[in-house]
Amino acid sequence: MTATDPGAPWEQVRSRMLGYVERRVRDRGTAEDIVQDVFVRVAANPEAWRAVRDPAAYLLHLTKHAVADHYRRTRREVPAPHDALEKSAEPPEEASEVQQIAACLTPLLNGLSARDQQTLRLVDVEGVSQAAAAKELGLSASGMKSRVQRARARLRDQLLACCAFEVDHRGLPTAFEHQPACLGPC
Repeated sequence: MTATDPGAPWEQVRSRMLGYVERRVRDRGTAEDIVQDVFVRVAANPEAWRAVRDPAAYLLHLTKHAVADHYRRTRREVPAPHDALEKSAEPPEEASEVQQIAACLTPLLNGLSARDQQTLRLVDVEGVSQAAAAKELGLSASGMKSRVQRARARLRDQLLACCAFEVDHRGLPTAFEHQPACLGPC
């Protein structure tokens, strides 16, 4: 492209959007799909686009929401932790760090109290909203939030007692090592 090419500014915007999304989803193909979805949304509503005063800010807004939508969709599609390794073609010793951690979570989850297990299975494994889980269990919304936080903290404590984690700048695990004192099955 040359500086006189009318498509050059759009390609620059697309490139910046792609970089933004790729840093958040860590997969080039998924990032390209999300950026394409944003442009489809813009094309589907030309009246809204004509009313935009700051196109870059508007596209960033749409892009942020598209990334959030992606994670909402994939959260519902994520298999339960005990299914993650079973569906992997790799043997356990070659599985990704996330799959190995997921394999450890099931026995640790099973080691929690029945109430904590029920809470985490509903909200984190099955993807039921905290409000719906509260209604199902006959709790107030704030009571359910507290119960979820306490159960997650207990599961986290068990996991940290068994594994030492290396994390990236966003706090996401990049590597882990089992602690010698871990009595868990992983």
